[in-house]
Amino acid sequence: MLQDLSGKTALVTGAGKRSGIGFAIAQKLASLGSQIILADLGPIQREGSQVGTGTPEEMEELALELHNRFKVQTLAVPVDVTDHHSIQAMVETIKDRMNRIDILCNSR
Repeated sequence: MLQDLSGKTALVTGAGKRSGIGFAIAQKLASLGSQIILADLGPIQREGSQVGTGTPEEMEELALELHNRFKVQTLAVPVDVTDHHSIQAMVETIKDRMNRIDILCNSR
């Protein structure tokens, strides 16, 4: 099992709610030293969706919590993984703030 992910950057989708599996995964990766990108629908809501997603404020709060607790760099970004333009916007945001993505975890 991995013990040290220092210097690695992890993108975790579906990580915008404290109660979700995505955030639990992000928390574990941060505890191992990985920089964390939390991605969720945020302000992008699908009409009629029953899936609970984090608001932009919740996502920022979770990112700050991980940063303070584990002393890792964090970023919260909105993304709709079914929309090419949304994915492209997320990639551009990540490029501006992080050097690369080493770990990708798609959670729902």
